[in-house]
Amino acid sequence: MAPSFGICSTGLEQSPIDIPNTSDPSPFGTVRLAYRETRLNVVNTGRTLQVNCDSGSALLLDGASYELLQFHFHTPSEHLLSGQAYPMEVHFVHCATAGDLAVLGVMLFGGDESNPMAFEPDASNSLLEMLLALMPASPGQSSSPEASKMAQLLPGGKRYFTYMGSLTTPPCDEGVRWLVLAQPVVVGGTQVDRFKAVFGANARPLQPLNGRQVGAGAFQ
Repeated sequence: MAPSFGICSTGLEQSPIDIPNTSDPSPFGTVRLAYRETRLNVVNTGRTLQVNCDSGSALLLDGASYELLQFHFHTPSEHLLSGQAYPMEVHFVHCATAGDLAVLGVMLFGGDESNPMAFEPDASNSLLEMLLALMPASPGQSSSPEASKMAQLLPGGKRYFTYMGSLTTPPCDEGVRWLVLAQPVVVGGTQVDRFKAVFGANARPLQPLNGRQVGAGAFQ
């Protein structure tokens, strides 16, 4: 690994983590998603399916606005919820005017709440299906933008967990505010398989908590 990425191994606030089911309060009073329909430009980065978004969608934290830049996928999930892994996780990456980053993580599963790693026969997600169909076959290529709403990759439940962490890929910069939703969203097993056929397993291993505070709250 390049010396400039040294914090990936020496940092004390690295992501992902195993998130405990805590009742400690979130540091934020008001958390709200202000997402709107946007053109989705699907990119094969060689490591994941990344979707670049037009400006206009934001995550609001106590009045501070973090603009949505892109979202991308990992399989299996990078975070765990109380020791439980999920088949896939999507990360919505936001940036404030000052350059601060906030990432919203959503677990994706097959609809079987008793066994989150299993898939119901008819499980599917229409937005993920569209993105997979648009995904370029070769790394570095992008598709023509398609307009869509992102609600199909967001759960109905509003509870979230939050902690200070890092990017999960080099340069692993710290100071990233993570919000991971407690409720997963249904996708299909064949959809996950199609992603894995191109990118394989692309999740970073768990990192130590190192005494960090994990809070819980709910979106408005």
